[in-house]
Amino acid sequence: QQTMRGSVTVVATGGDSNQLVEIDLVFDGQPTRQSRYSGIGLGNFYFMVPDYMNTPGTHRLMITAKDKDGNLGESREVIYKSEAASKTKMTAYDRALHLSERFCYGADQDVIAEILIKGEKQWLTNNLNQSSAEPGIASSLELSNVTFSNYYDSNHTPMALIQHLTKTSNPAQARFIVWSQNHFSTWLNKVEAQRKRQESNVFLEMGISSFKLMLNASSTSPAMLYYLDQQRSWTGQLNENYARELLELHTLSVSGGYTQEDVTKLAGLITGWMTNDVADITGKPQRMTCVFYFEQKLNDDKATQIFGMDFPEVKSSEKFDRINKLFEMLSSHPKTAEFITKKLLQQYTGIPVPPALHADLQKEFMRTGGDMKSLLAMIVNSEDFWGSRAVPKVCTPLDFSVATMRRTEEPDIWNMHECARNSGVGLFDRATPDGYPETNKHYADSNSLLQRWRFCDHIQWVLYRNLPERLHNANGLEKEDWMQRMIQVTAMNLMGKPLGVQSFDAVKSFYQELGGQPYEN
Repeated sequence: QQTMRGSVTVVATGGDSNQLVEIDLVFDGQPTRQSRYSGIGLGNFYFMVPDYMNTPGTHRLMITAKDKDGNLGESREVIYKSEAASKTKMTAYDRALHLSERFCYGADQDVIAEILIKGEKQWLTNNLNQSSAEPGIASSLELSNVTFSNYYDSNHTPMALIQHLTKTSNPAQARFIVWSQNHFSTWLNKVEAQRKRQESNVFLEMGISSFKLMLNASSTSPAMLYYLDQQRSWTGQLNENYARELLELHTLSVSGGYTQEDVTKLAGLITGWMTNDVADITGKPQRMTCVFYFEQKLNDDKATQIFGMDFPEVKSSEKFDRINKLFEMLSSHPKTAEFITKKLLQQYTGIPVPPALHADLQKEFMRTGGDMKSLLAMIVNSEDFWGSRAVPKVCTPLDFSVATMRRTEEPDIWNMHECARNSGVGLFDRATPDGYPETNKHYADSNSLLQRWRFCDHIQWVLYRNLPERLHNANGLEKEDWMQRMIQVTAMNLMGKPLGVQSFDAVKSFYQELGGQPYEN
């Protein structure tokens, strides 16, 4: 008996002692034929009442379910009154979809249902604070490591992470980890698969943490040190590659105010901070493992000053701590706060970043020591994240493929990998250490769009499942009504919302040109 304004969304929890194979929404006595499915036969399901059906007035809703033996079940009937939507206010479903698209991967059924059931605040708190040991995350990581078990295969390394993105119960955490690895970018072709896999697993196990811990993970990563030639830097033979990128790309930014002299002094301070290859303790013949290693004898212990901070001469046993002091200074510097929060906003709110929110995030970064959970929560709680203030964002090829494949039980990992790689933005395939950019134009060129079309062509039978079987034929509907339902239900299953007028007309025209017809009963 409630009055509903705008789009109406129904969330149902379903299950069966045998196995649930179909669950559908019945509107005003007629099935909508959205026909949700679940591979495990239980869970949360959401349905949308299409706007063209949800006319002003009184309506009736109920849920029907069927198990694999054909037994039918029905929920109680709900009666509500529909009124015209506000043109400026987002509904609860609009907000859940927007949050799922920006923080996760598109119209994810499980994510949207959970947001609507628990509420935005509780959902965000749960997802930001989950450990990688949580069963839904740990089992996904284990599956990826088993499926793509060759740590020396250059395809297995990115594909393991891609599979995790499609299977994890916490896509919000996984998406952040992809962003963090792109910030501390290393090129797979140079560092080789084993080092990159090792680095990726460290970030996955760390989850969403503080920037200080992220910087520590990167600075002790054999992949990063090997990539930027730090293992070839010692007293009397400096290599400044890592020192320069540490300041320019990882912390202070290119406009951070440091000088070439600071770069040289920093390179001298971290000499001996390198990698080493070790054999298995059993001594059995096998490939060597690369590990982080600090060689005191190769470190320059002279007093120096870097970026206004004094580093006095120390004895050998204190050299390691002196370098850690440097990393702590860089991770908590105001210029680092400015740079990192800007990149975070570019990822989650778009370009240009909102100036006031950027200023608030910098203060929060300094107050919390770079607590990324706190920063992400502040973004979601800001007006700039929502509605008309949110800058439109183009999906990257990887995000596009993950969003599509999270709706299927058997994602095509190879084609996901190829879609990103052929678009020029393959996972871990950025040759330069700056990582892939956030700008929309980088992901909207002709080749990127062509590769998405090819990806969809390769997985057409997976996409086909987004058209419920009960809409394969007209089932007594007039052809125009059937065509509208077929197009809009498929759109809702793929994108979480029906097509707008122009998009609908374009799809309808395309379908009519193909001469498509419903199957005969």
